Formats: sequence, structure tokens, C-alpha cells
Amino acid sequence: MLDKIKITNFQNHIDTDFTLHPKITVITGASNSGKTAVARAFEWFSANRPRGFAFKPKKRLKAKGPTNIAITIDNVTGTHTKSDSVNQYTLSTYKKP
Repeated sequence: MLDKIKITNFQNHIDTDFTLHPKITVITGASNSGKTAVARAFEWFSANRPRGFAFKPKKRLKAKGPTNIAITIDNVTGTHTKSDSVNQYTLSTYKKP
């Protein structure tokens, strides 16, 4: 089950965290608020598209550090990180205390 999404420095999202409901989650907002960017973040995470730096936020002056998309499914988190010198995926598991 898809549990969480964390988007950092991707299009409109400087630092966005979603905790998803087990049955349904609806993302709403005004025009140009970043709803479609969430879907694009999934595509970038899974297919590394768009390539290059087309996804860099418009608010780049406020954005510090690399772009990260972290998706947690059943307590396993996959993270796609990209900066000027790094383009990598990592996996980690979360163990409940």
C-alpha cells in the first residue's frame, strides 16, 4: 500500500509531505498550485523523465539542495535524488520502534 510521498525541490514543491489514506486520497487546490506536479513526480521517480533539469522549481531561489522524491510503500522507502552531480535511487526500510 502506498503510504507516503515526500517531494523536495520539484516544480512547485519546495518541501511537500503527503501521508496517504489507505483507501483514497484526493489532492485539490487552485490552478498552478502543484497538483499535476505530484503526478509528474511519480513519473520522474519511476521513469527518470523529464531528463535533465526541466523539473527544477520555478521558486529555485528559495530551493536549497537537490531534488528528492521519496515514496513509501509498505514501510519501504524509495528515494530518487538529483543534483548537479548526482542522479541516484536508494531504498530503505522503516522499522517500527
